[in-house]
Amino acid sequence: MIKNIKISSLSVLLIIVFILFSFITSDFVLIKSVTIETGEKFTTDKLGNLYVFGSDNIRGYDKNGKQTAIYSNINYGKISLVDASNPQKIMVFYKDFSRIIFLDNTLSINGEGIDLASLGFEMTTISCTSANNDTWIYDSRNYQIIKLDKNLGVLFNSGNLSQLLKINMNPNFFLFQNDFLFLNNPETGILIFNTFGTYLKTIPIKELQAFQVIGDNIYFCSKNKFKSYNIKTFEEKNFILPDTNSTKVRIEQNRLYLFNEKQIDIYSNK
Repeated sequence: MIKNIKISSLSVLLIIVFILFSFITSDFVLIKSVTIETGEKFTTDKLGNLYVFGSDNIRGYDKNGKQTAIYSNINYGKISLVDASNPQKIMVFYKDFSRIIFLDNTLSINGEGIDLASLGFEMTTISCTSANNDTWIYDSRNYQIIKLDKNLGVLFNSGNLSQLLKINMNPNFFLFQNDFLFLNNPETGILIFNTFGTYLKTIPIKELQAFQVIGDNIYFCSKNKFKSYNIKTFEEKNFILPDTNSTKVRIEQNRLYLFNEKQIDIYSNK
């Protein structure tokens, strides 16, 4: 039974990767352009929803670029990041206040959130969601990654990664995907840990601000080029985009999202 499940999961993964490769090498149709303000950022979820966030608000759009919801909160300072890995429980992280807020799919408050400072982690610089309602955080004071359970108990503490790995640690991005934790440390590359927090290896892609992981591939923008890197075969590929000036790119299902500082263009394949 277990063997069949593994084969089925692998088959699904291969189909997803095939569809994605077909999509990003095909023709494109521009569906909608979403205007953004200076300094705003964006992310997407697996359903194709788009989230544009500035200092104190988040605007939600569906996969066709229609605005569906808005969240605004001036109580915790500037929004540092938004993790929409789980569309039903979107993480909003406020670095200045060491605070995490969770939103539902209507961008309404979902639960009580997490006051990291009260837990002794007031120097948290990045965070991301995990499986089973767990949360990963990076404690910059002690250069360590920490995994919190849904009751805010510490499930894992890596210890001082700077000492353990003998590198300078200044990570700017976290992502948990496919039972692996990806920690972006621009100076050295992408550090990969398993779901238990054990360090596995470093992918030597440097100076990134963000990336996306689908299957065995890391998708990222570098010098205005959209690329993929396979973590198993180490193969790197370049893709042609309809707008070569895009600095950030995301793909979800049959949608392509291109960020070019003034707007986000949403494309579909023909």
